[in-house]
Amino acid sequence: DEGGDTMLRALVSEEWGKKEKYMTDAEARDISKARKSYEKAARLAPTYAWPHYELGNIELESKRYDEAREHFKKAVALEPTAILFHNNLGVTELNLGKHKEAA
Repeated sequence: DEGGDTMLRALVSEEWGKKEKYMTDAEARDISKARKSYEKAARLAPTYAWPHYELGNIELESKRYDEAREHFKKAVALEPTAILFHNNLGVTELNLGKHKEAA
């Protein structure tokens, strides 16, 4: 079915993003390609939280805290029981000086 096919393509895009981001050889990592893969996964499956979480991690590592916050908020909204998503949103809030929100 078309919905299943779209989700499958989203999962494949997410896996390509992980491959580019988490390669063992730091020299071979391509964060730009990883970002594009996660963005594609998020477009293909807008209700799938993990691409937003991974995009948030990329932005967090790049110290782009406002962008990271938006991705983590989206991930939390899509999957509110995922403690990992809440944790990284809190870390981002702390980096933005939003201590009350991080608590």
